[in-house]
Amino acid sequence: MFTFNATSMNIMNDTLRQENMNNQLNSLVQEVVYYIKLFLFVFGTIGNILSIGIWMTAEFWRMSRSVVCIALAVTNTLYLVLAFGQSTTEWNFNGEYFLASSDLSCQIKAFVVSVSQHLDSWLILYLTLERFLSVLWPHLVKIFFDQIKAVVYVLIITLIFLTFNIFFVMNDFSMIERPNGMQKCRAEKTLWFLIRQLLHVQIPLLIIIPCNIVITIKVTAQYRKMRHCIVVTGQQIAKQRSIKVTILVLSITITYIILILPSQSFFWCCREKDVFFKFMPIFTIMPMVNASANCYLYAMSSRDYRNKIKLVIGKAVAYVLDCLPSLGVQNSVVPIELNVTDHREVTENIP
Repeated sequence: MFTFNATSMNIMNDTLRQENMNNQLNSLVQEVVYYIKLFLFVFGTIGNILSIGIWMTAEFWRMSRSVVCIALAVTNTLYLVLAFGQSTTEWNFNGEYFLASSDLSCQIKAFVVSVSQHLDSWLILYLTLERFLSVLWPHLVKIFFDQIKAVVYVLIITLIFLTFNIFFVMNDFSMIERPNGMQKCRAEKTLWFLIRQLLHVQIPLLIIIPCNIVITIKVTAQYRKMRHCIVVTGQQIAKQRSIKVTILVLSITITYIILILPSQSFFWCCREKDVFFKFMPIFTIMPMVNASANCYLYAMSSRDYRNKIKLVIGKAVAYVLDCLPSLGVQNSVVPIELNVTDHREVTENIP
């Protein structure tokens, strides 16, 4: 009898010790995930605001894709704010969802997130189709993709997804009480939910992935052909510019595919609760990485964009230094001149 009790106590102690270790590990993972999301939120928001400012400048505004890139930066910023807000309430206040204390607040949060995700997919689809046509049939680009048509496209898809998501969240989203007594904002996965997933991931990717494969093959062939040219003509310079823009768009779309397809497939297909909660932190970070990356992808792919960032930062530093005396602060900082090449010179002297 004594042996049985001692064995039982040992088992209970081991079980409690294992639970404590699991709780400590979960807390550590939650804290690490929170700070990763904080980093993505800060740098993603700064990058998106910087993108909006740069795409609205005279040099970039005349491009047809400028309107789409501005809309993409706005939707990504909305997503970052809500995703990080949700993480903040969960980590600091042990809450369930940001702005989700009632059915109405749950539906508002789900509405904004769903609209931003839909717009993200279909704006990237626009950029992909524009590049697809530019690579295969360049003479048709100005017919189907100019700035006015880009504005019309953005307005139409915004109106469509605003209307759709009103019906979606009103019919699917509500607060559900968990067994532990806490409430969670949850979709009931009806027909509306299926249509929402198709419009968010499956339909855009069915177009984006094949188009990107064709674009990659075509651009690779053009680049290899141009490497063997000895005499550089005006037509070849124009092709070089087109290839650089295509590489920029490819970097955005490939990043989107790599980050969104696995995360959405996981949330859609995973049915095991243990597996779901084990890998959920990773797959909640991936959409935030996608929403944060575009500005930095622009900078890596475009010399003009990098020069514009330097110019904007230089003007911002100069403005702050000029404001210091009026605030009663002694300016002891030596101004630094940034070596920024004018956009027109960069454009005219592409190798």
